[in-house]
Amino acid sequence: MPDVTFSPRAAATQAGTTAMRVRRLCETGKIPGAFKDVRGHWCVPAASIGHITPAEREAYSEWTQHEIALLGTDTDARVGRQIGRSSEAVRDMRNRNSVEPFPVGNGVVIEQQIPRMTSERLRELQKLINETLQARAGK
Repeated sequence: MPDVTFSPRAAATQAGTTAMRVRRLCETGKIPGAFKDVRGHWCVPAASIGHITPAEREAYSEWTQHEIALLGTDTDARVGRQIGRSSEAVRDMRNRNSVEPFPVGNGVVIEQQIPRMTSERLRELQKLINETLQARAGK
């Protein structure tokens, strides 16, 4: 066991990346000497900090115009899942392109920010459906 180790959060601070990225690198074996302690927490040897690369320095395929157009349209994590990239890569590309992040304020769930149909519009749609069903039944 190495003498000086860091938690993923401390290692991430040293390397200029996120703790989640450090954990992923540990899980894939890309940080030499990283191990889990008796509590199951990752420990990163101080000598291995240099093996942690920030997400923007990874070799990514070229971004398509469609992918770039999606930046800022939803949270970085959701856009990442949609286009098959990490949220860190999405955030980095969004920052490089000076795209504002998706507004999520006051802890409000994103779906709650989408305007809901008014009761009046719902009644109109119900009336239209009933008329259509009656017309089909009358044929």
